[in-house]
Amino acid sequence: MSLRKAASLIGKSRPVEAAVLISQVLERFPGNKRAVSLLVDINKQAKASVSKDLFIALNSLLRGGKMLNVLEMVKNLPPMAFGLAELQVILGQAHAALGQRSQAVEHFDLATKLQPHAVAFWMAAGNDAFLTNDFARAEKCYEAALQIEPTNPDVINNLGMSLAGLTKFDAAEVIFAKAADLHPTNAKIAYNRANSFRDAGRLNEAIDNYRRAIALEPNYATAANNLGTVLHQLGRDQEAEAAYLQAVAAQPSYAQAHRNLSAVHRYPPDDPLIPEIDKQLSRANSDRDKMYLSFARFKAYEDCGDYAQAFDYLTKANAIRKQLLGYSIDTDRLLFATIKRMFSQPPSALRSESLAKPRPIFVLGMMRSGTTLVEQIISSHSAVHGAGELEHLGALCLPLMEQFHLTGERPSASDLEKTRRAYLSELRKVSNGAPAVTDKMPANFLWIGFILTCLPEARVVHMRRDPIATCWSIFKHYFSSNGNGYAFDLKDVAEYWHLYSDLMDHWHKLFPNKILDVPYEDLTESPEVWSRKIIEFSGLPWEPACLDFHLNDRAVRTASASQVRKKMYKGSSEAWRKYEAQLQPLIASFRVNRAG
Repeated sequence: MSLRKAASLIGKSRPVEAAVLISQVLERFPGNKRAVSLLVDINKQAKASVSKDLFIALNSLLRGGKMLNVLEMVKNLPPMAFGLAELQVILGQAHAALGQRSQAVEHFDLATKLQPHAVAFWMAAGNDAFLTNDFARAEKCYEAALQIEPTNPDVINNLGMSLAGLTKFDAAEVIFAKAADLHPTNAKIAYNRANSFRDAGRLNEAIDNYRRAIALEPNYATAANNLGTVLHQLGRDQEAEAAYLQAVAAQPSYAQAHRNLSAVHRYPPDDPLIPEIDKQLSRANSDRDKMYLSFARFKAYEDCGDYAQAFDYLTKANAIRKQLLGYSIDTDRLLFATIKRMFSQPPSALRSESLAKPRPIFVLGMMRSGTTLVEQIISSHSAVHGAGELEHLGALCLPLMEQFHLTGERPSASDLEKTRRAYLSELRKVSNGAPAVTDKMPANFLWIGFILTCLPEARVVHMRRDPIATCWSIFKHYFSSNGNGYAFDLKDVAEYWHLYSDLMDHWHKLFPNKILDVPYEDLTESPEVWSRKIIEFSGLPWEPACLDFHLNDRAVRTASASQVRKKMYKGSSEAWRKYEAQLQPLIASFRVNRAG
């Protein structure tokens, strides 16, 4: 009956409705010959209804970015034309470019209904989903394509990337291993397999696969850049520098690679890379490329001792970054005020039936205050796994805070218990079986109220550092995360520091003796004294390995990756004095505050 109705709809030039009915039949009866035959009829009649030049014109408009013209042009097409899967894909691309997601998905979905046995249309739908981070839909599309062409390298590769995007890393590795066996000379497969290993934290395997991709394709600039980043995280900076140099040699316009290289490379005045950066800056078309190259130029000027020019380029780079993010300090003013209202009184700690396993140790504070150093000290202990900057706590607490902001309703005991269970569940996944795990997301200072309410057995180690040194270090470092919008304007950085300092005072009043303040400068002056205090406060017996933190070979995915591979050194909080003339407004803002 469905197929008879579909045939009738085709006769009435209603191909889309017919295709929907036919797809429902094929879901229950795959390969039904009558259903397949009707789809062939739709395709033949649809092709006959349009001129051969139609797709040339439409694709030309797409390439020119004239999406509204595409939509306008198709209005005049006969109804039967919409039975062409190719046309549905073009409409999907046009709506996607206009940000009209639901319409885009509908058109890509129709293309696969009209041509369910054609890999190209499943790939188009999957690619659209992948590019919008809808990895679950992408997985389904690529799985369907794989049923049609089980050895297609692009299908297998894209399916692996989708699984990795869903953090199904074991499943992704099964797919990538199959792809590598089928297509051992495909550099793209080795590259994406490396990315999956990197995201899974299997960095040595990532390195092997980046190197395999580069061996297969020596000018593979993105593979060389990503290889450099992983090596830098492991403290292998000489190798990282060589990889970044290979990336910019292969692609001199690769702005991000120039920025990454500047983190591990020291520029002498006659360095040929300096005029190359200048040349690429003069040619850069995108704001993002100008930003990356300006950060690199800042570092080159700083290495050459020209601090005035260095500051100028740093300011330019940060201004672009702030503009790209669309950041306003008003957002953070509201956030801090809401948190203080929410925790205006000391909450009652949860009484859990069992102790947290693993037990969390939070290392927090402003960025660039020494949190990475302290995590490295603690994670050098045999009973501790250093998990780095985990985003789980913020993701759990933010909705509760937003609920309070909208309704004035504080979290219930049930909400807090759910938060506890969800956080500990995520912590177990990254614990490597250790009884204690460090979470060193600096911004967790925002959530201390939740930490000490939901996880009363947790330890909170708070890093304090000279405010001028902290603010300058934040301003001069590039942060890839989009969550640090205040970092790219000195006035914003200073105000954010004051908001943070005020909130920390609030937490100390609410939770006396529950937070260990560690002054960064004191730690560098008396490392053993303070290391012992930190380990004792963390509820651990002392181990000498905690003083040899620089020998800890765990990956460090922060701007401090290089520093924590060296023994502790004094004086880093005085580095801003080279820019004292340029930093007078920042200095004055803290003098006024101290005087008050």
